[in-house]
Amino acid sequence: MTKRIAPRARFPASWAGGVIALISITSLVMGGVSTNDPSGGAFAAPSRATQALSLLGQDPYAISGGELNLEVSISPSLSEPTDNVVVTAQSSVTNRAAFTRVVNGTNTGSVLDQVEIALTALPSPGGSARAISLTLGAAGALALPALSAPGVYPLTIALEQADGQVRESFTTFAVVVEGGLFASPVNNEPRLAVAWVWPLVAGPAELPNGSADPAVSAAALPTGRLGRQVSALSRHLDIPITISPGPETVTARNTSPLRSGLLAVAARAQVLAGPYVPVDIPSLIENLLSGIADNELATGNTALSEYFSSPPDIRTALANPVSPGALTLLRARGTTRVAISNLALVNGSRSIPTAPFSLKITPPAGVNETTISAVASDDGIANLLTGANPVLSGQRVLAALALNAYASEGAAQGTVLVNPLDLDIPEETFSTILNGLRNHPLLKPVTLESFFSEVPAVQTSTGALETRELTTYSPPAPPVKASALNATANRVLALQTFIGSDAREVRTANQWLLRAPSATFIEAAGQARARRSLKDAQARVTAALAQIEIPNPGTITLTSENGSIPLTFRNNLDQTVRVRISLASEKLSFPTGSTQELELPPANTTVRIPVQARTPGTFVLRLNVASSDGLLIIAVQEFKVRSTAVSAIGIILMIGAVVVLAAWWILDARARRKKRREKTAVPA
Repeated sequence: MTKRIAPRARFPASWAGGVIALISITSLVMGGVSTNDPSGGAFAAPSRATQALSLLGQDPYAISGGELNLEVSISPSLSEPTDNVVVTAQSSVTNRAAFTRVVNGTNTGSVLDQVEIALTALPSPGGSARAISLTLGAAGALALPALSAPGVYPLTIALEQADGQVRESFTTFAVVVEGGLFASPVNNEPRLAVAWVWPLVAGPAELPNGSADPAVSAAALPTGRLGRQVSALSRHLDIPITISPGPETVTARNTSPLRSGLLAVAARAQVLAGPYVPVDIPSLIENLLSGIADNELATGNTALSEYFSSPPDIRTALANPVSPGALTLLRARGTTRVAISNLALVNGSRSIPTAPFSLKITPPAGVNETTISAVASDDGIANLLTGANPVLSGQRVLAALALNAYASEGAAQGTVLVNPLDLDIPEETFSTILNGLRNHPLLKPVTLESFFSEVPAVQTSTGALETRELTTYSPPAPPVKASALNATANRVLALQTFIGSDAREVRTANQWLLRAPSATFIEAAGQARARRSLKDAQARVTAALAQIEIPNPGTITLTSENGSIPLTFRNNLDQTVRVRISLASEKLSFPTGSTQELELPPANTTVRIPVQARTPGTFVLRLNVASSDGLLIIAVQEFKVRSTAVSAIGIILMIGAVVVLAAWWILDARARRKKRREKTAVPA
C-alpha cells in the first residue's frame, strides 16, 4: 500500500538528528579539518556494520516532472513485513551552512512532502534490495509534487514500524534540474567545472632491512586503498581526472598489482609530478633544507618519467602544505600553477565555488613573475568522502557539487576536489561519483589543466587579477635532525660527483636519503625509522667507496737512494673514477709531489710513485686516498718502507772517518815507537 501523507508533527524539522546519523562532519561549512597538513588527516576505513536500512544506489539528478530512482537495502532480520518506508522531502538548501546542518543531522529544514510506502509494496531486484521510484514536481501515487523547482532537496528515507516508531533512517539529497538542462544548459549557462585530483601515494615502501613495508604492499593490492582507487579509475577512463602518483610508491619494486591499471589510467589522465616521498616542503625550507626539498622534486620527476611513457606535468603541482617559500621553490622548478587547500587561504571559505587567482612569490633566479596562478580545493566536499555508507557518501558529494553549480549563478566557475592523501574508502564511493559525473547537466568533469584554461581567473573591480593571501603556517620539525640530513646529503652529492648520477650506488643512496624526511614518519617509531633511513644512505655511500681496494704490499724495500714505490689499486665499480692520493713520511721525499690525481679504470691499476730516501732504515709511509674533490675519504693506509741504500754523502763521510781513523792510528803508532826508542836510549 502506498499513500501520500501531509507533513506531520511527529516529523519535526530536526527529525533526522534524533535517529541514527550515518555521517558526522562537523567542520564541513566552507572547509573541514586543516589540510595544510602533509598527512592529509587520518581517516579510518568506514564501518560496514549490518544496517537495517542503507542506500545502494540513486540517480545523481532528476528532471523536474520526471522520476527519481533509488535502491535501498532493507535487512530482513532487522525489519518486519508490516514496516513502512517513509520518504520525506524538505525545503531546498541554498548554501553550504544549510547543507552541513542536514549532513550532520541537526536541521533538515521544513517538510515539503511525504510519501509512505508499505515495505511489501516495494519491488525487490534481488536479495535485500528494494527499488523506490518517485515522481518529482508532479502529482501521482509515488510523487513529491513540491519538488518542482530546480535545487538541492534533502530527502530522508526512514524504515518505520507499524506503530510509527522509526527503526532507522538516512538523509540523501535529490538534485532537481529543469528539463531543458538534460539536452543543453538553460540560457547557455556553463556547467560547473569539476577538477578531481587523486593523490596516489603512501609512505616509503621499503623497510630498513630491505624488505617491503607490508602496509604499503597491502595498499597496492587490488583490494587495498590504492588498488581500489586505481580500479575505480580504470573502469571510468572516459571521465577526465588528474592523478598525482607518489613516485616512490609506484616505482618501488614496480608495485606490480597497480602497474597495469595505473598505466591505463595515466594514458588518459593528467599526471602531476611531486616529491619522491610525501614531505612537508615548508618544513624543509624553514630548517634550511631547500636542497633536500629540491632533490625530492627532481628525483620524483625523474622516477615518474621513467615509469610512465611520457613525463609528468611539472607546470601544475599540488602544494599542500604550502608557504611562500614552497611556492618559490616550485616556481624555480618550472611550476606555473598550483592547487592548494582552501583552508590555507585567508578567508578561504569565500569563493566556493572557485576560479583561478594569484599568490605572491619571491621571484627565483631567472624568473620575472612575482605571482603564481592558483586554485583552492573545496576540502569541505572532500571530507564527505569518508562517510559510513559508501553510496550515500558519493551521493552527498554529487549533491554538494550541484549546490556549488547553483551557487555559481551561471558564472564560469568550478570546484577543485582533492582526495586526502591517505584516503581509505570503498570503491563504491568512487564509482558513485564517477558515474554521476558522466553527462551530468550541472557538472562538467575536467582535468586540473583544463580547469585553469577554461575557468576565467578572478578579477578585482579594476580588472586586475585578484591576489589572495596565505594563512601563516608553522610547520613541524623534520623527523630527523636537519644537521644529519645535510651531512648525509653532502656525502651522497659527493658520491654522485665521484662516480656519476646514473650509478646504481648513487641512486640507491639517494633513495634512502629522500625517504628519511617523509611526512609519514611521525612519533617515536617514525622518527626511529627516519634515522635508520639516514644510516642506510650513509652505509650505501661507504659500501660504494669500499669498491676501491688498496691491497697491502707488505714491506717495501728500497735498494738505492732514488727509487719508486709501487701502489696497486683495484676498482670494482663499473666505471672509471678519479682519485686523489696524498703521501707522507718523515724519511722520504717525493720528487713529483706528495699529492697526485690518478685515473682508475675498472679492475687493477698499478702506479709507481718516485721517492727519495733521506736515510737508510725502516719507517712508515702514510697513504690517504680520496675523491678528486677531496670530499670523500676512500681509504687511509700505512706501509712499511725499508731503505738499504747509502747516499754519496754517507760514503764520503765513511771514507773520511776511515782516513781520520787510519791517520790517528798511524800517528799513535809512531808516537808509541818513539817513546820506546827514547826509553831504550837512556844511559845506565
